[in-house]
Amino acid sequence: MKPVVKPLVYVETSVVSYLSARRSTDPIVVGRQLLTQQWWSQKERFDCCTSVLVYQEAQQGSPVMAAKRTVLLDALRTLPPSPRMDELAQALIRAAALPSKALQDAEHIALAALHNVPYLVTWNFRHIANPVTSGKIDAVLRLMGLTPPVLCSPDVLLDLE
Repeated sequence: MKPVVKPLVYVETSVVSYLSARRSTDPIVVGRQLLTQQWWSQKERFDCCTSVLVYQEAQQGSPVMAAKRTVLLDALRTLPPSPRMDELAQALIRAAALPSKALQDAEHIALAALHNVPYLVTWNFRHIANPVTSGKIDAVLRLMGLTPPVLCSPDVLLDLE
């Protein structure tokens, strides 16, 4: 019998932020919080990983909330840094796949691609899971010889078999 291989998923900062945040009064945010909680409750179906980048971002803001985010991240394995991450992140920015102000977002994408992570889960639709720029991101990564991760929100992975 073949061992079960779980899909590898890079968990970006916005996911643990939604997971640990106080309940919002905004109905869209509440929906995202509930979907994130639902996905997180099923995270054993996946091989979830994160990075030092996510830990660094999670430490920003309120110390109490940062501590909550850190506890959540501690349940995940941490990918090692890659020496090519900066080069690839800069290539994404030079190609206008992401704006220069989104360097950290480019680094998340670069690190996931460099580690062959098939899925990057995020609630960041502005720079990461953006359908307008995803083609540019994919093109840059393929040009660099990498397979682009699927950039998606947690709810997309709920029905993944």
